[in-house]
Amino acid sequence: MRKGYGKYYRVGPSRDWDEADRLNVVDFQHAQKWTGSDADGYPGPESWLRLFS
Repeated sequence: MRKGYGKYYRVGPSRDWDEADRLNVVDFQHAQKWTGSDADGYPGPESWLRLFS
């Protein structure tokens, strides 16, 4: 991933969302100090904004 959260990829992200994507997003969300449902691995508007800005 652009911000360095990609350790679960074997090769890199693909067009299809899978468990590796979700786990990488969980790592990113935890780095933001988010917990519970805010760190479920599914990017909401704030995750997308922070990941790709």
